[in-house]
Amino acid sequence: MALAAEAGSGLPPPRYVDVRRPPPGTGTARFVRRASCCLAFRLLEKGKCATCPRRSPVDRAAFLRDRAALL
Repeated sequence: MALAAEAGSGLPPPRYVDVRRPPPGTGTARFVRRASCCLAFRLLEKGKCATCPRRSPVDRAAFLRDRAALL
């Protein structure tokens, strides 16, 4: 505990984005908003993560809406 107290509140607050579920769903789905890219798409030869900052904002929003519909 002492170490945590010494660290103080220098950590940034968590970043979330709430996405409204499309009909027939209700409410919202919460996703973590990434601040940096993990570059896993280069190793795995797959698409970028849903919240990847390398996606365009329009593409990321559409992808998250699709994901929210599945939850």
